[in-house]
Amino acid sequence: MTKDSRIKISLCYIVKNEVAVLERSLFSAEKAADEIVVVDTGSTDDTVNIARAHGARVFSYAWKEHFSDARNFALEKVTGDWVVFLDADEYFTDDTKENIRTVIENADINGVLLLALQWKNYDSDTGAHLVDVYTPRIFKNLSSLRYVGRIHEQLMENGEIIEKVAFVPEEELCLIHTGYSSHLSKEKAERNLRLLLMDLKEAKHPEQLYMALAEAYEGVGDTENAVKYAEMDIARGRQAQTYASRSYRILINLLRGKHERQLRVLEKAVKDFPELPEFHAELAEAYAAEERIEEAVRTAEQGLYAYENYHSIEPMQFDESMKKVLEGRLALWQEKLYCGEVKISACVIVKNEEKDLPAWLENSRRYADECIVIDTGSTDKTKEIALKAGASVYEVPWNNDFSEAKNSAIKKASGDWVAFLDADETFYESELVRTELSEILKKNPAADAVRVTIVNVDEDDRDREIQRFRTVRIFRNRENIRYKNAVHEVLTKTDGSELITVDSEKLVVRHTGYSAGRILEKHRRNLALLQKDIEENGESPKHYRYLAASFLGLGFFEEALHYAKKAIESPMKSSDSESELYRIALRSMEVLRRPVEERIFLAGKAVEEFPTLPDFHIVLGKLWLKEKRIDEAEKEFRAAEALAGQKQREATGFSDMEDELYRGLAEVAKEKGELGMAEKELKRALDIEPHNEEALEIFAEMQTGDAEATAAKMAAIAGDTDEELQFLSRWAEHHGRIDLYRIFTEMIKTKTGRELPRLTLYDDIEKIPLEELRNRIVGGLAENFSKLLLILIRLEKVDTPSASVMRMTAERLLPPTALGVWLAYTGRAEAFDDEGFTPMLPWFIEYADDEQLARFASLGLGISEECLYNTAKQVMDAERWKPAFELFAQLPGDSALISAEFWKNVGISLYHIGDAEAAAESLEKAMTMGDTSGELKAYLGWAKEAAGK
Repeated sequence: MTKDSRIKISLCYIVKNEVAVLERSLFSAEKAADEIVVVDTGSTDDTVNIARAHGARVFSYAWKEHFSDARNFALEKVTGDWVVFLDADEYFTDDTKENIRTVIENADINGVLLLALQWKNYDSDTGAHLVDVYTPRIFKNLSSLRYVGRIHEQLMENGEIIEKVAFVPEEELCLIHTGYSSHLSKEKAERNLRLLLMDLKEAKHPEQLYMALAEAYEGVGDTENAVKYAEMDIARGRQAQTYASRSYRILINLLRGKHERQLRVLEKAVKDFPELPEFHAELAEAYAAEERIEEAVRTAEQGLYAYENYHSIEPMQFDESMKKVLEGRLALWQEKLYCGEVKISACVIVKNEEKDLPAWLENSRRYADECIVIDTGSTDKTKEIALKAGASVYEVPWNNDFSEAKNSAIKKASGDWVAFLDADETFYESELVRTELSEILKKNPAADAVRVTIVNVDEDDRDREIQRFRTVRIFRNRENIRYKNAVHEVLTKTDGSELITVDSEKLVVRHTGYSAGRILEKHRRNLALLQKDIEENGESPKHYRYLAASFLGLGFFEEALHYAKKAIESPMKSSDSESELYRIALRSMEVLRRPVEERIFLAGKAVEEFPTLPDFHIVLGKLWLKEKRIDEAEKEFRAAEALAGQKQREATGFSDMEDELYRGLAEVAKEKGELGMAEKELKRALDIEPHNEEALEIFAEMQTGDAEATAAKMAAIAGDTDEELQFLSRWAEHHGRIDLYRIFTEMIKTKTGRELPRLTLYDDIEKIPLEELRNRIVGGLAENFSKLLLILIRLEKVDTPSASVMRMTAERLLPPTALGVWLAYTGRAEAFDDEGFTPMLPWFIEYADDEQLARFASLGLGISEECLYNTAKQVMDAERWKPAFELFAQLPGDSALISAEFWKNVGISLYHIGDAEAAAESLEKAMTMGDTSGELKAYLGWAKEAAGK
């Protein structure tokens, strides 16, 4: 270290487990320092030894979850005239670190108290350059200068903002910061939020925390609170601090799709930060979406001027590539301003769409000149809603032909272009439709149609993305462009010429029709239409892919696999969803438990056919894991990782598989003994899907602490809400981790006061000797028999050592007749004593899931048709509608038990499952066979009403 007789410089750090980064930081600054002070808050690695090796004075400090207290403790230990206070993950660049002393000396001469340095941020995982801002890191060592705030601490002068501040040019001093990483961002946000909320309770000026709270809530995925605090922050106007635009940026991002609110924020952002071109560019787009083209042109011109003349400490997030995009948009808007534009007709066919239609109408209003609604027989408020919104509504009879209905809408449209979405589809950014169409036409004037990205989401599962693919949704309104095919309709040119399509990279459609609560009815409808077409015209290759999809959706896996293979072998190919056939086949093979080698062969073929899709690499990697072929599995997972995020022309379900990719990589790392890497990959998987049960199981297996510590870690990952703790308790029970089950149930009891059942049951089976337990059960068979079956049913699908031991113990305690039935149920015996079946059925009805119940009850067919039928009625009486229907369906078609009662029971079951149309057909059969009961008439009326008949 150098000495200077006039100014003494102290280099200062607060650290904990910084072995990976501290030395690099020390090397970058120690030459300018007269002393190094390191305050350690509990390191368990080699951090302290590294600091001492560089001559640092090291002080221990008990961490109190208060960053300012820790920093101020450090300041009490320094002796220098000036302080360079760095984080361990910050370092000066090689070309500026020699200037540290010179910059400080000049500041001292000029009476400056605080120096703000250019701070360049990089993602430590990806190396991506994030944002550059000025941050205070060097200041005069005065007792009046101290940090304030539990987190996002700020250096203040006697509690007030420091006025004597200088901003050091980047070429003189520049800091690199690597503390942000994509896989730790949520974890860091959760910590920050917890500390901020503690600060908020004590703050004299809570408004100073609004921006930090908005950032933290955004980081943990709480959009509502992020928007709330960001709006409260920007209401204060521009603040005198670095990166003051953060709340504006958060709002602009989170309010996408909420056009009016976003527009107000953008207008305020441009007013408060006129020097930032990115705000002008965003506002110009918002004006263009409202057809305020003149204002869009003016705002874009102002943005380009701001970029060329930028000079501010507020970080700009705009570069040459963005400038080129804005110049292109400006030219397009200028052309519109002087040349006019196209007219767009938004079309939809509907039947009982009162739930979805309002969103479709609001979405369409933003880009279309007219809305055409073709109603095919609604009995709800669909027509009333459409008319009230100003749409043109036409009633058209439904003839089981989607193309016919859609073509009738096109005939009513007066626009130059047609946007034809389903009622359960909306553009994510509808304000882009017009400008994107104009831009496409400018580059591709001969285009007939535009393919957009469709994102299938499950609205019943937190809007989880199921799949995305591309298809035509926008096309020219010409007489020779029409739909064909009664179901799975396709847009074609009627004169036989080629339909010229262009892909849009910007237009993305949200589709909820494949949500769990809707898809069953849709598959039944489609299958009926396909079978009708086959009956009239014969089966052909055009039917194969759609039959495969419908059969898969309805759970007929043999049929799905059969038609998926036929479609794959067929010369008739789809331009954008051929890969779906392999997904159907592989999923069917998985459920049917086909040999792993057959599945590996097909997955390998899919990888060869679609080398740019990550999907099949993940499937193949998982299959190699089953075979313990670790190197092959890792190769496939790494290939999938490399392909992730690439734009795909082919349909992909990667977003629904991403957590499985990282779970697979974790399993690979675990098998190779790389436990640190395995835990890192598991956290990535669980960040994406906290309910990934296999990932949780691996995570639990890897923990070396006690059960309390493991449970605490898992609750931190999944969340400690009542809902998440309920999930964790179910997971622990189903996976045979009874120690964790006890802890999670205790957490629920502490949080809600509610006790979960079955703890005493597990205590008994684990602690009481086998013979004593057998005597208890024999002595009170009626009471204890149910407990044994509960254990066996709950743990049947759990593949852990503790679960296996518990199952074996429970099986040995079963009476002989019941054991025979259980062995037949689990596929380990063919024959069983009929007398054991009936007593076990009620407990399966009470405890088993639908799949288990249907599988057990199917044993009744091996006794007699009558037994199966009576079993189905018992299941139905318990209102277990789905397995009841599956049991009725197993009765042979020529059985003497096919009666009016049979069809009534089938109809009632179908009604409750949600298949109103099939229910009505079954109930009508029962009526024609002589059942005229009030119950049948009531259900028939309800079914017809639900089916829109």
